[in-house]
Amino acid sequence: MEEPIELLGAVRRFYRGRKVVLVGQPLSQYARQIEALRAVGAHSPFVVASGPGPGPAPEPHVDHFMVRLSIASHTDTSRSTEKLLADPPAALRAALDAYDPEGTAIVLCEANITTRTFCGRAIADAQPEVLTRIADWDEEDLLWKSVGVRRPPSSVVRSEAGELAQAHERHDLGQGTLWRADPRAGMHVAMEQTRLVRERPELARAVRWARDHADRIQVSSFVTGVPVAVNGFVTADGIAVLRPYEELIFRQDEHLRFAGCSTHFDPVLTDRERLRQLTTEVGGYLSRTFGFRGAFHVSGLLGGAGFVPHALVPRAGSVMGLMSRFLPWLPLLQAVLIQGGDAAPRASELEGELLQHLEAQRCAAIAIHTPVKPDQDMRTLWLVRGEMAVRAVGGGEHSDACLVHSGAGGDGALVALIAGPAFAGAGESLAPLVAEAFALADERWGTGIGTLTPAGLL
Repeated sequence: MEEPIELLGAVRRFYRGRKVVLVGQPLSQYARQIEALRAVGAHSPFVVASGPGPGPAPEPHVDHFMVRLSIASHTDTSRSTEKLLADPPAALRAALDAYDPEGTAIVLCEANITTRTFCGRAIADAQPEVLTRIADWDEEDLLWKSVGVRRPPSSVVRSEAGELAQAHERHDLGQGTLWRADPRAGMHVAMEQTRLVRERPELARAVRWARDHADRIQVSSFVTGVPVAVNGFVTADGIAVLRPYEELIFRQDEHLRFAGCSTHFDPVLTDRERLRQLTTEVGGYLSRTFGFRGAFHVSGLLGGAGFVPHALVPRAGSVMGLMSRFLPWLPLLQAVLIQGGDAAPRASELEGELLQHLEAQRCAAIAIHTPVKPDQDMRTLWLVRGEMAVRAVGGGEHSDACLVHSGAGGDGALVALIAGPAFAGAGESLAPLVAEAFALADERWGTGIGTLTPAGLL
């Protein structure tokens, strides 16, 4: 497909001649973004990398500085990045000043952070004030009411055993309750500070967790459905909205684990358009209420009762990283929307071009954290989608997918699933197949992931 000329032009106007600092990812994962920055006329960037990462380093050589970031979970990574931004080591400050002695470089983090500057340089893709406001439950409830969304009944209670048990009993409609922690220790992401409580043993464990992690807990009725999300963009002249995609969220006892996203899933047309309309209304609210600009996404469960939102996140969703495989400049767009003012692209152009690419190239990004590191740099297992279950390929068979186990930092590793077109059926949820594939990783490599159940199933 041809490059979207107007979008690419807006990105070029914003980055041409600028120095850029990239923070937080392994060095090898920045290869596409580094090439994209060069293509739009920016200086070769300075990379603050969390390690070398799997695969070759970007070529030609790029100035970089290695730091140690926790990757035990998505939340740990965000909090570790926050600490680095607030108090970088002296050697990193010196290396950054050598790259940018004028102090005019812009910083891109693409993380769930609330910090606005790094060593005196603006973090151009940050939206900290809105992140903080939306994290407040009263503000969140006001938003959903303003756009006409009725959510499951809920209560906010203290992290005390009696109050939690009463709230669980009051709101359990037969499928359990969803517990969300307040952000006492900082912003948390990917549902890692959320629990799904159904049975009495889960209740007891959840109470202990609540005492350790939060002052207050929001307890709400749980409903079943496929976890989905929709990306939207607020620009100077309107709202652009993409199509719904599947969020790969799994249940392990009372824990919920996020493993990526898939664009293979297709809701029925009426659900799709309702979701897109809701996202348009949410974008309008963000613009009117907060003067918001940039990407956001709405997440929830799509089931028999329709769509039930559980989160509004004022930043790009995981599908944006997935789309950067064929639009490598896309991670650069958030800063353009936030900082570019009237020079940012039009909403109609943004929606039309990105929707076209999203429909034409279905794919998935799937990975999960594990504390078990491989006994070599990387190991792989080729898979086929069998009649009964996902299994390793046999002699002479063509593979449909590949499992990859690699180290990704000082305190853990990742197991990724690379899914080919034949792995996912047209329009279907990918979650059951992903669960089977990760079970094979445990069986073959002892990765300690554990049994995963798609979150929408009980």
